[in-house]
Amino acid sequence: VYVRTTCTWRGAPFIVLAEANDWLRVEYTGGRAPVAQQLGLEEFDFGVYQGWAPAREVSDLYEQRI
Repeated sequence: VYVRTTCTWRGAPFIVLAEANDWLRVEYTGGRAPVAQQLGLEEFDFGVYQGWAPAREVSDLYEQRI
């Protein structure tokens, strides 16, 4: 079983990659580069946008078992 944690940050969908103190490393899953850029995310790879989000700003945390 693989567990993937999803969430919403600033109205956009993300997966959670890591946690450090009160921050979450998140990866944008909305597929829209202009939105990712508006959110201030860094382009980790072509079309893959990641960033650090304050945990208190993240909502809808959900663990998916795949």
